[in-house]
Amino acid sequence: MRKTPIYQIKDDLSTWLSENSDLIFDEILESAEEAAQRGKTFSAVPVIILETQEGTTLFTLKSSESVSDGLDKAMKNFIDREAYEKAARVRDLQETLQGSRFQD
Repeated sequence: MRKTPIYQIKDDLSTWLSENSDLIFDEILESAEEAAQRGKTFSAVPVIILETQEGTTLFTLKSSESVSDGLDKAMKNFIDREAYEKAARVRDLQETLQGSRFQD
């Protein structure tokens, strides 16, 4: 079982998010793949935890709609950075989820 990664952010959260979007998309893909493999519904599947001086933020895949949106954005990110193997994984996962039982 995948352990939700925790990142301690010392800088501004918005800056960190924009500078680390590739990492976030990688984590979205990993979380969605694991949830699909385990047969989980997409309600509060944890993706990443960010700890800042102001508090802790938990990013989750909260619904099949948020998974679809996240995977679409991940696909664009992977193609933009020429990470074609990851883009193929997204495509395969999207195809699996389209006709599957993974609903909210």
